[in-house]
Amino acid sequence: MKALLKDGSQVSVVDAPAPALAAADDVLVRVVRAGICRTDVYAAEGLLPCKERVILGHELAGVVVACGPRAARAAIGARVTVDPRRTGGFLGVDRDGAFAELLVVPDGALVALPADMAFEVGAYVEPVAAALAVLGVGLSRAGRGVVYGDGRIARLTHAVLAAHGFARVDAVEEGALGEDTYDFAIETSATTEALRELVRAVRPGGTLVLKSRPARPPELDVRAVVLKELALRGASYGRFDDAVALLAGGRLDLADHFGPTAPLSGFAAAFAASSARGARKLFLAPGE
Repeated sequence: MKALLKDGSQVSVVDAPAPALAAADDVLVRVVRAGICRTDVYAAEGLLPCKERVILGHELAGVVVACGPRAARAAIGARVTVDPRRTGGFLGVDRDGAFAELLVVPDGALVALPADMAFEVGAYVEPVAAALAVLGVGLSRAGRGVVYGDGRIARLTHAVLAAHGFARVDAVEEGALGEDTYDFAIETSATTEALRELVRAVRPGGTLVLKSRPARPPELDVRAVVLKELALRGASYGRFDDAVALLAGGRLDLADHFGPTAPLSGFAAAFAASSARGARKLFLAPGE
């Protein structure tokens, strides 16, 4: 099968052996679409620690083509995505991932997709689940907030909040926000400069939500956080089933979220375009 392999410092499309079902609850998935994330780019560039030799990719939609005897949740022919955390190590980082024609994962990592859901939308479930995490940190819908950053996850997080009744949330790409302006702020690209600005912008007693997973640890002015008695809340993932329902219900306008799809052979240009400021979500089609 064709796969996008990171081998040391080299990233290339290779002919790899098709993965086999090893455990009784394993499932074989034919990957139809796989989304490109900054995590994949960081891993490819060596900025994010990962296995020395690994197939990249963790956002996907595909079809089940084989099941182990104890794979109770899977059905051959079903459309699925995968929770990348529930695969015995993070998918595409700690174990072979989705930038390949075929993928083996445990049955418990599967998330069912509606039969009529487009594969690009199904591959977007993982980012939506990540954005949904901000709903679980106790933010008030009546409060004034800001989503800070210029990336795809910033636009998606703002859209998710709007879909859930948060009507007083600004979307700001960069720059000064004003001192003590917001009840809560959500960072989506944690740099030292961004965190400094957000700590300044949140009112005393407010909440700073940490959303991103930066390749390099930023500095945080702990003294300023303590003096303002800010609450720091990490937000990793919401429920994948909730993300599927949100997408299936049409409550998110994805018209300006998706970009084109490329074959695996076009990964280099797709990775570069995906890293550009304001880039839309790009996809790879491993079987094309």
